Amino acid sequence: GLSVAIEADTILVADAHLGAAYVYERGGGSWALTQTLTPSGIPAVFGLSASLRGGRAVIGGCFISGSEFPGTAWVFERQGGSFVEVAQLIPGGVDSDDQVGTVVAQPGDTIVLGAPNHDVGTQFSGLGAVHVFELVAGVWTETAFVTAPVPQWGDFFGAAVALQDDLLVVGAPQHD
Repeated sequence: GLSVAIEADTILVADAHLGAAYVYERGGGSWALTQTLTPSGIPAVFGLSASLRGGRAVIGGCFISGSEFPGTAWVFERQGGSFVEVAQLIPGGVDSDDQVGTVVAQPGDTIVLGAPNHDVGTQFSGLGAVHVFELVAGVWTETAFVTAPVPQWGDFFGAAVALQDDLLVVGAPQHD
């Protein structure tokens, strides 16, 4: 898998090459594949990133080079023992190569999607950004768009994200 997540006796393995995420659960001392998650519609790439928390699985997807698919994430909730797709997160104001959803994080009713290749115009590529979604009145709503305090070309801000309570930590692996 390209990305993995674990919570108690459940492991989520996202595989972008096969376009699926696999749910493994431990019972009686051994692990077994219990479900294969695939998104509705036709994504460009499904399974670039995975997060599992509180019975919610978030799987990120992204563009195929040269397409007009900037990236997204799908939300699956455990209902009656199985994961069911409940939402697709589509951020506003993105370009075809922002790579939204290549990383995801979720504590509680907030989901963060990294967009490490977000740019401004054609001069400044790879600045990076983060899209924040919150569950508001039962609907996933984009509530914040975060960029580096001083964005620089090629920083790839948003290549890693972590969120706990009200603290958001964002990685920028190419920052000078």
